[in-house]
Amino acid sequence: MKKLILLFTVLLFSKFYSQKVQYPEPKEGYKKVSINLPELKNEKDYKVEIFLTQKMKMKNCEDGNFNLKLNQKYALPPSRFAYYEAENSYESIAFKINDDCREEKIEKKIYNYPILENYQNRRSFIFYIPKFIYMFFYIYW
Repeated sequence: MKKLILLFTVLLFSKFYSQKVQYPEPKEGYKKVSINLPELKNEKDYKVEIFLTQKMKMKNCEDGNFNLKLNQKYALPPSRFAYYEAENSYESIAFKINDDCREEKIEKKIYNYPILENYQNRRSFIFYIPKFIYMFFYIYW
């Protein structure tokens, strides 16, 4: 009986832990971005800030940012293999406009409010974002 329980337990664990995680395909007009971080000593001492950027035409003396809402979802519910998916629309785009500015419009990058995560090199950070949005990240301790 003990051997049967042991065999069942081994089969059960091998079923759950040997499967490759299947993330969904991106929706039309979206892209999948995967961020893989290198291994560091004392990873628990580090954090990662992830930024989304977008190019906009604005005057050089103006400044702006946007807020694209990202929902955290899971490939295997209830809480395993998290990924972020952008909502279909912006919550807001904010500009700091200077009335005295007479400059011509140029293309500038505006930034989303950062996402803060614990540093982990064992899993990828997966994002589904619109194709015209770019990403970068910053590691700090």
